[in-house]
Amino acid sequence: MELLENISFWCAVFLFMAAFIRHLHAFTHKTEKGVRQAILLMWLAFGASTVLLAVHWISAGHPPVVDPYELQLSCAWSMVLIFLLFQRMRMVDPVLALMIAPLTFLLFGNAYASQEPSAPMAPVYATPWMIVHVVFAWIAFANFAIAAGASILLLMRNRLERNRPGRLPSAERLDVAAYRFIAVGIVNHAIMIASGAIWAKKAWGHYWSWGALEAWNLLSFLLYVFYLHARRFLGWKGKRAAWIAAFGLVILSISYWGIKWLSPSIHPGP
Repeated sequence: MELLENISFWCAVFLFMAAFIRHLHAFTHKTEKGVRQAILLMWLAFGASTVLLAVHWISAGHPPVVDPYELQLSCAWSMVLIFLLFQRMRMVDPVLALMIAPLTFLLFGNAYASQEPSAPMAPVYATPWMIVHVVFAWIAFANFAIAAGASILLLMRNRLERNRPGRLPSAERLDVAAYRFIAVGIVNHAIMIASGAIWAKKAWGHYWSWGALEAWNLLSFLLYVFYLHARRFLGWKGKRAAWIAAFGLVILSISYWGIKWLSPSIHPGP
């Protein structure tokens, strides 16, 4: 099992790398065939990561929702799945793969660095609320990451268009894509916080402890609430809204990875 897991891990990494390189080449040379090949490579990489998670699940004897290695691989898997499904339905431009692939590399790299021998699932995790909490966290992060990717491209669009005209979607299309993904993400984020509070009550006897991880998660939620409020009532669109969405990814990164270095917490995380 360990050998198969290692093979599927590195297959996924190299396929994601190949997809990124192929898409970058297609972007610079403006070839539709190259874009289709890059998306196909991403589907293959997604298949390899699916095998990886399945093998790890069987080997560990529990869903991949416990330690940092499992959480980050699962988060990368959900992000790629959501992107590929929306791209398949032509609701998002394939150029966003240029932003998704680097995030996937970071998640896989950090997962590899934090890998530890699998241990049995502790009693604190043995509740359906834990699964709900983690699954909706994956979905929320995936939507926010894709929105940040669209926003970063919007902020870079003028410069890229001067050097590579006709390669990017319109600014309005990127803006709308970011808005839609944030709207979906914030609903999932709210469910993640609520289910996490229920789980915390069962695990530690209180719904909310104002720990560092919980506080930063709430901060990220409020930032996206402000994003929606600013669009609806202040008329913030385009680059002004894009800066908020891009900054949101920084706050999320601190919430998911930075807290364990800044402050100890009883709350498990990646």
